[in-house]
Amino acid sequence: MPKRSSKAPGLSADFNVAYSSRQADDMTDVNSASRDVLEEIKISLSQNQMDVSSIHAQNFDWLAPVEAVYQNAQSLAAYQSKTLRDNGVSRVLRRFREHPITVTNEELSTILNLEISTEQSPSMPPGDHYYMRSWVFTADKLLAVIAYMKDDMSFSEETRNWKLTVDQHRQDITLFTIRYVGTVAGPLRPFDRYQDDFSKRPTGLLAEFSRAIKAISPEIEIAAEIFLIRDASVTNKERQISEDIERVLIDFMGFDTLLNRQRGGSLVSYVPNIEDGEAFASLATDVGNAFRLRSVPPPSGLESEISQHFQRLQKFVKENPEVCGKRAISTQLREVLQEQATPQQYKGVTLVTFVGKDIPIEKFLKPAHFLDEDSQSGDFMRQIFQRIALSEALYQGRPPPSDDSMIYRDLYCCCDLWPWLKHNELEFAVRYLTNYLQLVKPLIAPVFGLVTNDLVMNNFDTTADAKLTAITPAVALPTIQYYDCPAAGKRHDANSAFILIPCLDPGREKYGSEVQLPFRRLVDISMKYVVHVLQVAMRTCDAFEELPNRLVLCQAILTNLKTSNEQAFEDILQQAKKDLQRSFQQFRSKSESDNVRSTLNGEAREILASFGLAQGAPGSDERMLQLEHMWTHNLSPLHLTIPHLERNKKIWIEQFVQLRPLQPLLFAVTADLSKDEYEIAIFRILRPEWLTYGSWINLQKHTLHFGLWVHRRVVNDIEQIEGKEARTKAFSNWFPDDFPVAYDVQSRNLGYRNSHAFVR
Repeated sequence: MPKRSSKAPGLSADFNVAYSSRQADDMTDVNSASRDVLEEIKISLSQNQMDVSSIHAQNFDWLAPVEAVYQNAQSLAAYQSKTLRDNGVSRVLRRFREHPITVTNEELSTILNLEISTEQSPSMPPGDHYYMRSWVFTADKLLAVIAYMKDDMSFSEETRNWKLTVDQHRQDITLFTIRYVGTVAGPLRPFDRYQDDFSKRPTGLLAEFSRAIKAISPEIEIAAEIFLIRDASVTNKERQISEDIERVLIDFMGFDTLLNRQRGGSLVSYVPNIEDGEAFASLATDVGNAFRLRSVPPPSGLESEISQHFQRLQKFVKENPEVCGKRAISTQLREVLQEQATPQQYKGVTLVTFVGKDIPIEKFLKPAHFLDEDSQSGDFMRQIFQRIALSEALYQGRPPPSDDSMIYRDLYCCCDLWPWLKHNELEFAVRYLTNYLQLVKPLIAPVFGLVTNDLVMNNFDTTADAKLTAITPAVALPTIQYYDCPAAGKRHDANSAFILIPCLDPGREKYGSEVQLPFRRLVDISMKYVVHVLQVAMRTCDAFEELPNRLVLCQAILTNLKTSNEQAFEDILQQAKKDLQRSFQQFRSKSESDNVRSTLNGEAREILASFGLAQGAPGSDERMLQLEHMWTHNLSPLHLTIPHLERNKKIWIEQFVQLRPLQPLLFAVTADLSKDEYEIAIFRILRPEWLTYGSWINLQKHTLHFGLWVHRRVVNDIEQIEGKEARTKAFSNWFPDDFPVAYDVQSRNLGYRNSHAFVR
């Protein structure tokens, strides 16, 4: 397609006379249709819980512009042609909104100002520019590509929409166009971004589509075109307008048929539903304001120690590029890290420290407090705390704060597991994180992400066997952990206890757009749960004239949390977790063969963990507190053998008292089932979506294969080597003393002996 000018070409007097009356009518239709389309798009985005308050018509004049088809016609002959006569702009616009893939690029150019982008195109000016890639198919070739692509839930939503449209319109439509919409920052061109995507994105819908074309119709890939959407460019630095334009454009182009998996925008746009907002308001929290009024700066000695800690960290990063990457921590970045990791204190304690996974590259380039970051995770958290602060102000009858997020800025003390870019050498990362925690001594630690929670749940033991493979089941399940890292065989210091609250990494959603909405919802609700816990913690501290040791204080907080009786909010939290787990299972498990499926895999382990892992030593106060807490939750799988009746509470608790630390509570329950009941219970708990009536497991004979997990434990010992202390690793093998079946293994203690052998 030739390059189109943004200026209308000159038209002859005869041509003007010929279409002047028709033009007036159609231009009215176009303007009306354009306004209607923008309102439709805003409704669509709102239904997907996205914020549309900043979307204003004056920023979208490029959407079906008034110059339209008549000012782009080159002659009277062009106007008189059947194509233009039968397809007025407003009709093309309506058809494009209903069935986008049936509209050709030539027709689309009557609605949008399209300019082809090639290897010869000039560099783009500074700013954000929007483009469209397109592949044109006949009906048969598109159906062949659809058949070739993976037929599972990861890819079928778009392909089903394509196939439905082809089946409905192949009698009257010759060509079908599949599109992808994106953004590129000048001076890069759309063509450059196209090349970059295909070299760096080997997975995902776009990559799968490309592989299918190359296998079925390589000539279509060669003929693919890239268009700059000329009038939509944003050359000023208004980030919100850029975000809005991309979201509007993707919805306008027909999100359900595009190769885009995200609804646009590099930052998160999320508005909670009314039910979630009301449930949080019912908690009547006032944490942000109360903390601001009653907190005090830390002692000068602590500030000095934190400063020295980050100076040592800066030096380590500079001297160890093989561990930390070649980008050093600048003085400006060190000061930012130090400032956001220096806590305000409440009644002489650090109430909360948020522990993140890593520092993004953006922070090295432009150091900023996490809540001020121009990043996906930082912006999302800022939005959440703004809404929390606004909700608290309205509930307490105060005027809304002028800068909502600043209310929570003093409280948001944070530190990352990886204070460098290269994500390896976990032992070094743990050393610096635990050193920091031992300085600030947080009472509560919301922890973000899978790797970080796995580490903290194991009390910073990098050699622990128990590994998380999914974080969702553990979200917002508080446990008592320790940061003192005692030597082997030594007990934890009671004053190193703190409450861990597992949380989702707010930046993770950009890597999994197929579950965006349930993911955003759980991030939002779990942060509100953190605020609820903080309120309970503040009230618990207020109740003591003199604060006890940390373990006793943590236990008191969990006890008060258990009796807070906020059932409406708890129900919403649990439903949000179930919805996200269901979404993950839907998109992750459908590509597995139904003939062979592992049941006791990493995901199943996390399901087991979601029903509780034994905390503390057998019979300890910590164990009893945990079991009291679990009794109130009344999780049905934990009552398979003993019903949840008050008269049964004592015997129900007794079945878990002697479990070893971190053993799943569910194992104690299933130990009392018969072998047939055991099989049924395990399958129903671990793979519920698998057991539909029509599943092969209900219709065919099958064989269950059980394996035995043998764990190797690494024990760090210090011994004298050539007169110097050296840390060595001794390996302990864990295994049963005879060969049992899985049913027997799951309920018995495993013996161990020291050995220098490796388990293979």
